Amino acid sequence: MDAPGDSTLDALPPREGGDVEAGPADCTYGDSGSQFDAGSRFQGTCAGGCPARTICAVEIGGVNGGGGEYCAPIPDRCISTPTCACLASCACGQSFGRPETCFDQTSQDGGKALSCDNGIL
Repeated sequence: MDAPGDSTLDALPPREGGDVEAGPADCTYGDSGSQFDAGSRFQGTCAGGCPARTICAVEIGGVNGGGGEYCAPIPDRCISTPTCACLASCACGQSFGRPETCFDQTSQDGGKALSCDNGIL
C-alpha cells in the first residue's frame, strides 16, 4: 500500500460526513482480512436480501440510467454502524473522478441499505 501522501486517494475531496475514498486497509472485512474489490461495485443484485455482514448498495442514475446494485461487504470498522458516515467510501466509491454521494435508506425487507448517487441523471 502507498505511504500517506503517495496515493491519488489522499488528494480526493472529502465526502459528505468527512469520509474520503477509502484505501484498501480501511475496507478490509471478514475474519481473514479480505480486501474489498472496487470492481465489484454495482455488479450484482440484492434480490432476496443480502447475506450477513453485507449491505445492499444501489446506484442512483448511472450512464443511460444503468445504475446497478450489489451486496457490499461491510468493513470490520463499520460492523457496529453500517451507515454512509462509516462505509460510503468503500461501498459507493467514486465515479467520473469524484466521490459518489451516499444516502442511508431502508431496503424492501426493512433492513438497512445505501443509495449511491454519481450525479448523472
